[in-house]
Amino acid sequence: MQKFIWPMQRLLEVKTKQENAMRADLMALGEHCAALRSRMMMEKIQLRNLLGEVAALAGPERMLHQSQFMQYVHVKDDQIRQLAGRLEEAEQKRRQKMQELLTLRKFRKGLECLRERALLEYHQQINRDEQKRTDENTCTVLARQMAAQLS
Repeated sequence: MQKFIWPMQRLLEVKTKQENAMRADLMALGEHCAALRSRMMMEKIQLRNLLGEVAALAGPERMLHQSQFMQYVHVKDDQIRQLAGRLEEAEQKRRQKMQELLTLRKFRKGLECLRERALLEYHQQINRDEQKRTDENTCTVLARQMAAQLS
């Protein structure tokens, strides 16, 4: 019995590997986005804590620390804005990768569907060939029996 060979099997394997690699890239981008989010949260928490410490101080000491805080806060705000920009870029890349992954997955599933149809056709052809051989053998046996009876 001959083995099933599908001409596009190599393409399916390549697309499967591409999908797996793209999925890994997507996971890495997701982790990067999460790291940026946590870093932004830490920066905001630091600012809140520092502001809370300044608010807890009394009198002239508070005024001194408050002026230092006001000089320092714009630097942290800039850092937070930069992190937000980087996060937005990373999220955009992640969305784009997700669209590419969905397109690739759709293509791969289409190839798998084609492969299953080809396999089904292959099995049907094998069954037809087997039935044909059986019919030929039966005809040959009957022809021999008829020839033996005539002679």
